[in-house]
Amino acid sequence: MDQISISNIPHIVGNFTWHDSMPMGDKINFDKNGVPAHLSQTVQLPECQSDVRARGDVEIIIDYDDGKQERREMRNTLLRKGKVALAKSLTNDVEDPYNFFINRMLFGTSGTSSGTPKFIDETRNGLFGTTLINKTVISSVDESAPTTAIFTSVVTFDEGNGSSLSEMLLQMLNGDAYSMITFPDLGKTSSMQLTFNWRISFL
Repeated sequence: MDQISISNIPHIVGNFTWHDSMPMGDKINFDKNGVPAHLSQTVQLPECQSDVRARGDVEIIIDYDDGKQERREMRNTLLRKGKVALAKSLTNDVEDPYNFFINRMLFGTSGTSSGTPKFIDETRNGLFGTTLINKTVISSVDESAPTTAIFTSVVTFDEGNGSSLSEMLLQMLNGDAYSMITFPDLGKTSSMQLTFNWRISFL
């Protein structure tokens, strides 16, 4: 390697800037490409990650007619059609009027097999069985967590009685399913009202 004195070279050489703290007059070695030898080593930089994931959680609030209340929580499966809707929305590949927003919550009774919740493949686009209850949703953004959307529906004391709910999904205006959940059979009677708060969070 060649040696030169940096006391007689410009303060900036190539793409490298010499720091003022470097003692002038020191000898520096250069490699065959003209890069200072002490800078030609490979440096491993920290990996930058911006992995955004969507997660869905459902809170079920069961209000009984005797005043008691019960809460349950479950995790959903984001379906392929929902992911496609997000990608198309970001690229403005949408129809007029816009139809990718969530507007319905559907409930069914075919989400279990021998009492065990069925596995949901992300390619599904509907409930396992027929729709027993079809409800509109109240949509909002969580003010304390602005990357979280909340969809709320209520199954009243008079709805779905005598049935065992075990599956539900969020449906977009275009009829496609955004996300879905199966859960252990929940026997619905006239003594209970069910409030479903479905939260979709982008983490």
